[in-house]
Amino acid sequence: MLDIIIVVLIIFTIMIVVNGRIKSIVPDRDGSVVARSEHIDTHITVFESYVMSSGDVNGNGWEDVIGLESIKDDLMLNVVHPMASPDKYNGLSGPPRGVLLSGPPGTGKTLIARAMAVEANSSFMYITAAQISSKWIGEGEKSIEALFWVARKHAPCIIFLDEVESIFPTFGGNNYEAHALTNCFKACLDGFSRDTGRPVVVIAATNNEDLIDHAIMSRLDMKIRLSCPDMTTIVPYMIRRECNLNRVTVKLSDVDLLRSIDDPGNDDVRTAEANIASKMRRLIRDGITVWGPEAT
Repeated sequence: MLDIIIVVLIIFTIMIVVNGRIKSIVPDRDGSVVARSEHIDTHITVFESYVMSSGDVNGNGWEDVIGLESIKDDLMLNVVHPMASPDKYNGLSGPPRGVLLSGPPGTGKTLIARAMAVEANSSFMYITAAQISSKWIGEGEKSIEALFWVARKHAPCIIFLDEVESIFPTFGGNNYEAHALTNCFKACLDGFSRDTGRPVVVIAATNNEDLIDHAIMSRLDMKIRLSCPDMTTIVPYMIRRECNLNRVTVKLSDVDLLRSIDDPGNDDVRTAEANIASKMRRLIRDGITVWGPEAT
């Protein structure tokens, strides 16, 4: 009798464990199905809130990216076109597993990622270390699994990992959690990248690529280095864009616009933005609708 009870308890325990890992089939946005493990349901709910459709992404695509023509052409050919037309690009012609955008702050890494989502008409997920890392063992891996599950559900999808070096830093010794998180990400990335019909592309941004785990680096097939922008081109564009948004007509040349800003920011886009904002506030406060000779 005791043996029977023990056997029943063992079977019951196994059923509970299996039930926690059983695969569910859930329809995605195009009617097909995606399998998932139920132990990540809570994480899936969280990551669903991070999904933005191409229409929800702020911006007008490449129109918002000034210059960088060769980089934009390269990304259009290798990423945007294969994502926008997955039925035409199969096998090796499909999109890369990942793209690394590296460069100093203010060089447009996030802007480029958003523009690619708009151009490819794809979903977009903005992810940071805080949304993946956890102090609890195993929770980080569940977050990564849920992230890719949600991305596949909303494919084509771009996963943008901001400051990727803080998510997958180089590590030494026996750091179990770091190893486990990296291995889980590698497994998900390799698995999802094989399905070119449902493209999921990871775009990682960093200020220092030397701090990124080498195994992750090897899976980012495209690596693009962004340098400091040409402020003489960007600042006039930014001013004209802001004038258009605030219904102020511009009657000045690019050179005069550049001179009208107290500090064009040199290589710092954020400094330029702050000073342009201050200038625009003064114009709006004074009720100026024409900025130029007619205003005087």
